[in-house]
Amino acid sequence: MYPLYKKYIDADSTISACISRERSDLEKKLKLDRTDFESAKNDYLHSANGGRIFDISPHVEKLPFSRVAYEDIYKKSLGSERATERSIRFSILDLAVAGKCPYCGANFVTDVDHFLPVSKFFKFSALTYNLVPSCHPCNKKKLSKYGSRAEDSFFHPYFDDFDHLDWAECNVDLAGRLRICYAASSSSGPDLKLRIDHFLEEVGIARTWKTHASHFLITKRSKFIEIINAKGPSGLRLYLEECLKDAMEEEIARNNWKSSLISSLLSNAKFFTLQGLNVIPDKSRI
Repeated sequence: MYPLYKKYIDADSTISACISRERSDLEKKLKLDRTDFESAKNDYLHSANGGRIFDISPHVEKLPFSRVAYEDIYKKSLGSERATERSIRFSILDLAVAGKCPYCGANFVTDVDHFLPVSKFFKFSALTYNLVPSCHPCNKKKLSKYGSRAEDSFFHPYFDDFDHLDWAECNVDLAGRLRICYAASSSSGPDLKLRIDHFLEEVGIARTWKTHASHFLITKRSKFIEIINAKGPSGLRLYLEECLKDAMEEEIARNNWKSSLISSLLSNAKFFTLQGLNVIPDKSRI
């Protein structure tokens, strides 16, 4: 989870470009509702900049064509894969740093997510502040979910920045069988922990991180055993410390699956024993 820079977003020129590409009848309909779009955009920015996007109420259709018009403008322009309209869609995807999903920070972006779902907030269907580059797993898991209270409000990559805090915590259980769990650290405070844990679960980030962590441990298992046999626990610790340095340099988000995993392993006494390492599945026997 990391912040994106909304200064590169130009909502007005984007919506104008979308409208100019549409049929004349649809263009007229959208122009009739343009003041409504401006009002909705200002409401969005006011609430999001104040950290209270959950205060925005679902939209009510004032005119019989407005919902269809807004949804069409996204489907036929920003949501289109046609060559002449790729630039708008891909300009949003290009906001992702190094192509990494701002939600999980682990997978590469492929989709454009509506932060507030179109099913409830149709006026934001083509509002670029509401369009977030995301990986397919995060987008699919999030779907039409959104927060209606502070404690269950999702983190908005354009408006929320908690990347200056160390909140990601990983727990690795090597007793019996491998178990990996991700959550917010209790040091982040009760309110923020509640919100982060909700976000990690509802968007599937905890599951994504667990998958990456499992892959890391399983593919590195033989290396770990080789080092501990040759250099003992101290040699394995030195190797892990180097892995942590690499993770802190390579990962886009400060709070990520890899750094928190390795930090957890460094404080796990069982990991520095052959008994503990043998709990990790052997990929040659899977």
